[in-house]
Amino acid sequence: MSRGFIPPKPSQPSHPTYTPPPPRRPRSRYAIPIAVAAALLATAVGARFALTRKAGRTDAPRDPVSSTATPVAAAPAPPRPASPAATASAAKPLPPPSVADIQEFFDRLRTATAAKDPAALATLLDGPRQLRQAQSLGVLTALTPAQVEQHGNAFAAASGKRLAPAGTLHFDSVLVTRVTPLRDPDEALALTRTWQGKAYARIRWWLRRAPEATWRIYDSEHLDTGDRMSETILTTPNLDPTGAPPPPWLAHVDTLFNLRRAIARYEKDKAAALSKSLDGVPFPPPIEAARLTTAGDLQCLLNRPLDALPLYDQAEARGADTPRIHRLRAGAHLLAKQYPRAIAAARQYIQAIDDNDAYAYALIGLAHEEQKQPVEAAAAYRKALADNPEYPVAEALRRTQKTLPDAPKP
Repeated sequence: MSRGFIPPKPSQPSHPTYTPPPPRRPRSRYAIPIAVAAALLATAVGARFALTRKAGRTDAPRDPVSSTATPVAAAPAPPRPASPAATASAAKPLPPPSVADIQEFFDRLRTATAAKDPAALATLLDGPRQLRQAQSLGVLTALTPAQVEQHGNAFAAASGKRLAPAGTLHFDSVLVTRVTPLRDPDEALALTRTWQGKAYARIRWWLRRAPEATWRIYDSEHLDTGDRMSETILTTPNLDPTGAPPPPWLAHVDTLFNLRRAIARYEKDKAAALSKSLDGVPFPPPIEAARLTTAGDLQCLLNRPLDALPLYDQAEARGADTPRIHRLRAGAHLLAKQYPRAIAAARQYIQAIDDNDAYAYALIGLAHEEQKQPVEAAAAYRKALADNPEYPVAEALRRTQKTLPDAPKP
């Protein structure tokens, strides 16, 4: 959950009254060994780490959801009059979202970013819905609905100006693999595969349908890193224009981001100190779930997987609505040498996303390899490479194939 408004280079969400924070160092790249013996550490820390030593790779994909907050002055957008299409849609329910609908939305997103068109990009961001998401956590509670609409539109306009030139939200390709309607018939959860150069990522997007029947983004989650757009928005300076005092826990969200970065950089002592400083902070359930998940990642980094597993369970109990919790458990079980459980958790993740996943299949391959099951290991490694040919398991596949009489070559 590093600070992020959306993919891939560090950038910053804006608001017309914001004061710019100091620039942040970009996320470092990191990797994790794929060795058969003692090199299972930190597979539990999630896809922040690539299984690489045997394959000789150190270039993990960049995180497409990291940024910090930068102000861009923008006048509040006036309310738009209802269009004939909006009036018609009010009388006649719109059909549920489909993969084709959402794919068309992401095609328009790519067109807007390729043209570096801030106005077009702003129309694809739902600022008011983003602020209502923050209100659900106890932030911005003094804002009236009219203020949320006005302030949110200004937020989206400023974000469009900042995000249009380069970096975040810019992808070479986006493929929508699944769309799930949410309780609100005008909201949907989309799962995508995104590519930027050789950087490959799987991202979940929360979208809301506007009155004119177009879709807009209000949240996202990077399934490799856990970064959430909605959590980053909480740290935007001067987010509340009323000047109301923020809830006490809000000042500690930035420490949680710093903890994530320290874990990613293998800064064990720093991460341990930051984690301890967050003990007892009264976070709302979704943020507490993120803290517990990160605390579990730290225990895996410290080679304490049996301490990590209860933390992942607690995070899920507090509403950690993310399929990546299964993949984190798989890594922790693998590190604890609980190989059947590791395989089961990895398969649970694959089932949850209803799609193949290179990282999950690499975990399954490692677990089979440790159990002296080269046929099953090779099959899992081949699936990992089929999902992502850039994934660093080719060497592991070649190693297992030495014991297979007629196995296909990687």
